[in-house]
Amino acid sequence: MNKVMALGVVAVIMMLVVIGIIISTSQKEPEIIDTTQSSGPFQINKSVYKLGEKVFLAVDGLQTGEKGKVVFLRPLNSTHMTAYSTIPFDGELKNQFNQYVEPKLLQSMKTCSVEDIVGQWEVWFKGTNYESLKFVMSEEMILNEDDKFLPIC
Repeated sequence: MNKVMALGVVAVIMMLVVIGIIISTSQKEPEIIDTTQSSGPFQINKSVYKLGEKVFLAVDGLQTGEKGKVVFLRPLNSTHMTAYSTIPFDGELKNQFNQYVEPKLLQSMKTCSVEDIVGQWEVWFKGTNYESLKFVMSEEMILNEDDKFLPIC
C-alpha cells in the first residue's frame, strides 16, 4: 500500500512539473517597443507618456555653432499650442546634457486641470533646422499620483 501511495505522489508531482513547464513556455515575453525619438543631437525617450511621468530629453553631439532653445509646447486647444518649458542650449559651452520636463498642473502655467496637459505635445529646436518631435500625454496615470492631478484653479 505504501509503494502504491508513493508512486501516486510521484506521478502527481511529475504531472504538476510538466504542466508548469507547458504553462511557462506558452506565455510569451511582452514585446518591448523602442519608441525613442531623435532629431539631430536631440532625443526623447518615448512617444506616449502617462500623467506623472517625466519626459527625458537627452542631448548628445551639439556642434560648436549650435545655439538656441528647446521649446516644449503643450496643446492649448484643437488648433493652437503654447510654450510650457524652454531649455537653452549652446554647443560652445556644452555639447551634451540631459534634462527632465515634467508636465504637471501649475497655476502659473495655466495648467489647471488634466485637460490642459493631455494631448499631443511638440518639441521645437529653436535656432536650428532640426525637425520637431511629437509625443502624447495620455489620460492614463501612473500609480499613486491621483492627488497631484486634482484641479487647482
